[in-house]
Amino acid sequence: MLWNWKVNVILGGMAFLLTYVCSFTNNTWQTSLFRSGIGFLLFFIFGYVFRSVLYQITAIKSPNQMMDSKNTEQDGRVEEFNRMEEQQAEEPSFQEIPLTSLHKGMETKDTEKIARTIQSWTANDKEG
Repeated sequence: MLWNWKVNVILGGMAFLLTYVCSFTNNTWQTSLFRSGIGFLLFFIFGYVFRSVLYQITAIKSPNQMMDSKNTEQDGRVEEFNRMEEQQAEEPSFQEIPLTSLHKGMETKDTEKIARTIQSWTANDKEG
């Protein structure tokens, strides 16, 4: 949360737009754009500094709460990982089937039927 760059981009963008609009009425567009870029960089960088100072102040005032929140977050991740392992253990594992058992049910009659069917297909193709 401390180094979330999106918040700083939003602050910098707002400073950019406000500076550009206010500066455009009195200056050329190049000067306004340059000043707006400087405003964006200042707000972007100072946003990090300000947020890190606030974070340090809150860490000094309540170090136990900061550690508790980190520990509960880690405990939640560990519990979720354990649940995922249990679910994987409950799933049936892969059981291989021997190749001979697949071919036991096929008798010679089946192969003769297949041969006749293929012959009828080729005969139909020759006719049409």
